[in-house]
Amino acid sequence: MKHITTLILLIAAIFPAANAQTVSDITVKEIELNRVGKNMSVSVVVNLEDLRVKSDKATLLSFSLVNGSDSLDLGGVAYYGRNRYYHYVRSSLPLVAEGNGLNLRASEMPEDLHYKIVKPYEKWMNGAHISIERKDYGCCHKLLREEAMTIG
Repeated sequence: MKHITTLILLIAAIFPAANAQTVSDITVKEIELNRVGKNMSVSVVVNLEDLRVKSDKATLLSFSLVNGSDSLDLGGVAYYGRNRYYHYVRSSLPLVAEGNGLNLRASEMPEDLHYKIVKPYEKWMNGAHISIERKDYGCCHKLLREEAMTIG
């Protein structure tokens, strides 16, 4: 009986981990790639519940579609600690996700990020997967940490 209980607990511990992929404090809950006519729809749900951005730091999450040597930047979302956000604004420096992304203060960070984007379909996208890159920045736009994960 003890072995059966241990086996059940082991299986219960394995299955949640198999459904979610994690890079540090970020867990991908859902991912969906769909070709809709002449477009490719990409939808990702990322759990940010454990992500903590200190007041003098910024964290950028970048998404890209990858298949072999072909890739397409899908933009990203940057979260800024209070001091770092005001530093960028006052200094008129380009924000981390400038031009191809969304910039938010850490206080505006949702528990789950629902990221969706539609791009024109190209032949190489058939069989592509999503790459998520996390970069942490400190003072003077200095890169402090970089991690990546591939999904799908």
